[in-house]
Amino acid sequence: MVARMRHLALVGTDPEKSAQFYENALGLLKEAGRRAVYVLDRTGIVRYKWIGPSDDPGALPSVDEVLVAARTIPV
Repeated sequence: MVARMRHLALVGTDPEKSAQFYENALGLLKEAGRRAVYVLDRTGIVRYKWIGPSDDPGALPSVDEVLVAARTIPV
């Protein structure tokens, strides 16, 4: 069986440059997005979801909550 990539996470160190890239390359709007974290099980079912507030683009989820969610998923 060949492994297939189903999801891709991107992390950037310069939010302004990242936003400019997505605006230019994909036509996305900078103001339309929010930070979000999703934890999926092996079948693709969302087991944890956190979506940041629209008025605080720098908000982050509780790392402990994300880790607990990830650790409760059967392997």
